[in-house]
Amino acid sequence: MKPKTVLFVSHSSRLFGAERSLLTLITGLKKSGAVIPVVLFPANGPLVDLVKAEGIRVVIKPYHHWIGRNIINRMFLGPVRMLLNFFTLFFLNKTIKEINPAVIYTNTLASPFGALLSLYHKTPHVWHAREFIQEDMNRDYDFGTILSMALVAKSAKIICNSRAVKNKLKQTIKADIFEVVYNGFVFSSLNPIKISSRFDRCVLKANPVRLLIAGQINIAKGQADAVRAMARLISRGYSVQLSVVGSAKDQYLNQLKQLSKELSVQDKVIWHGFVDNVLSFIDDAAIVLVCSRFEAFGRIAVEAMSAGCPVIGARGGGLPEIIEHRVTGLLYEPGDYEALAEQTEQLLTNRGLYEEIADQGQKSVAERFTVEQYCSKINNILEQACKDL
Repeated sequence: MKPKTVLFVSHSSRLFGAERSLLTLITGLKKSGAVIPVVLFPANGPLVDLVKAEGIRVVIKPYHHWIGRNIINRMFLGPVRMLLNFFTLFFLNKTIKEINPAVIYTNTLASPFGALLSLYHKTPHVWHAREFIQEDMNRDYDFGTILSMALVAKSAKIICNSRAVKNKLKQTIKADIFEVVYNGFVFSSLNPIKISSRFDRCVLKANPVRLLIAGQINIAKGQADAVRAMARLISRGYSVQLSVVGSAKDQYLNQLKQLSKELSVQDKVIWHGFVDNVLSFIDDAAIVLVCSRFEAFGRIAVEAMSAGCPVIGARGGGLPEIIEHRVTGLLYEPGDYEALAEQTEQLLTNRGLYEEIADQGQKSVAERFTVEQYCSKINNILEQACKDL
């Protein structure tokens, strides 16, 4: 079968979770021979360099998101952002005709530009929903949820990275166009030997024992739960340290630092900022904490489990679809830092539970979240979008 050209529209060229999942997808589809990918970016950045290194064509033109943090931003800048998108639409006209994509694919809900291209060029559109805009990102659509979802609903298919995201969107979009496809991963870190030695290395012999929480630092990600839980453990005599990895806005970061001072654990919280590769931090961690109230999927949970590191996650969003409580990980109610501390203590004091959860977690993600399944399912959706035209 002749490979189809697909235009992939990324909302950014950085290297956060959604962007990494896009890179995995386009490289996998290219290697399969089913797709000739072309990727559209709004600006240069590290993801652009990685895509080019794979021999994939890149187009860079400025276009904008359609979400804002507050009503003033959305009211005044929202129309400007959309107007600028229409200008870019015009200037890209010749390039898109030359590419002649069979399908246009949008990687997140953050930008409408792929959908606008699809309507203008009468090309099938597939929208990949990877986030909770309001609950997780603390933003809203410039033109309101109902109007924005009306545009999303014009897609041939909507791919959701968890059932939780699908259920959220189905509250507004009634059309039967949803498909749930979990993210795929290259599990280069799979190693059963690490599980048998991790408890010795990261718990018994470690001083302090390192806990890790990774992801963008904002209130919805629940870093405060991790700080409070660590303080509880220290008050019970445990020598623990919390590594916090992720980019941050100064206001919330300052609040977290003030909280750590109030709890007298400021010297036990290590702030690492954004890092390109979190795997080295996972390797040194005894436990990874995922405290998000509304995590759409939970990429860091899968990465930790694949490395044989036990995960404690908040029972919200898509995390319960990854973690089976007391089988492949532990779950706690978001905000209940006492329960988080107790579950952390269980893992630190019960070697059998620690190693069983690490082993079962690693096996589970290796079976469920492969690149092959991820790319195959999305390729089938792209094929179906072409047929439905």
